[in-house]
Amino acid sequence: MDSAIEKLPQTLNKIGQSIADQTKWQVTIMLGGPTPRLNGKLTTLMSVDISTHFYHNLLLVRCHFGTTTDGRTFEEYLGQEGYQQHIETTFDNFLHASFSKFMDTI
Repeated sequence: MDSAIEKLPQTLNKIGQSIADQTKWQVTIMLGGPTPRLNGKLTTLMSVDISTHFYHNLLLVRCHFGTTTDGRTFEEYLGQEGYQQHIETTFDNFLHASFSKFMDTI
């Protein structure tokens, strides 16, 4: 499972970029769950670039495919505080609610 999880950034990057190229749509992919390599800590992957950031003990790999007409990414459009509050924190809370029984066992 660790190997599959470690391959996700490259896989999602290809998928996201392919969708954006084909449709000219904006693309954001979010997924997350317990990561065995991190002793079951929740990991969040958000549509992927290979740069990583840590946020509340979650590994965030983030990038969005597409920009506004003035060149801003989705994260830049929301601003750092808005992005963290509306996207990262909300998804983090959802993951904790989704995996709370699993998290109690580790």
